[in-house]
Amino acid sequence: VTATNTGVELAVDHRFAHDFFYQANASVFNSLYVDAAGREHDTRWDGNWIGNVLGGKEFRKVKADRVRTWGVSGRLNVMGGLPALPLPVYTDVNGNVVFAGDDPKGRLPDYYRIDLRVYLKKDRDGRTGMWSVDLQNVTNAQNVQYRYYDLRKGEVVTKYQLGIIPNLSYRIEF
Repeated sequence: VTATNTGVELAVDHRFAHDFFYQANASVFNSLYVDAAGREHDTRWDGNWIGNVLGGKEFRKVKADRVRTWGVSGRLNVMGGLPALPLPVYTDVNGNVVFAGDDPKGRLPDYYRIDLRVYLKKDRDGRTGMWSVDLQNVTNAQNVQYRYYDLRKGEVVTKYQLGIIPNLSYRIEF
């Protein structure tokens, strides 16, 4: 079994200037493997393309003994649909599942997600503390995770990724 990954990526990065930052990248790629029989297949993670845009702004308040920084940032992540496994078409009279072929080139729908972060940083003598609230998948996008054939129901079932995921965190740096 052999595998090959080929592609190209373009990235733009703008680090903090006037308390603002952004980053964008896009990749186009192909990820294949050859099985023991010599047949070529897409790998499990071959979405063919992916793109990210990230940006944020900070607001600083400087006092004699400390610096407080409020920040807000967001990220948009999009990618091509992943390869789908062959799905069953029907169950025959003996209860055997009949599939749609050896390797159909079906794909799951394209994926997208928007994340949002709001944080408060406090810089004091030799340490920094940061509270942050992250909302992953803030738009509650219903991205398909996988599909499978449920023998009990006799139908194809679609499972979706998680909806909105909130995360409250605190971090100390010395």
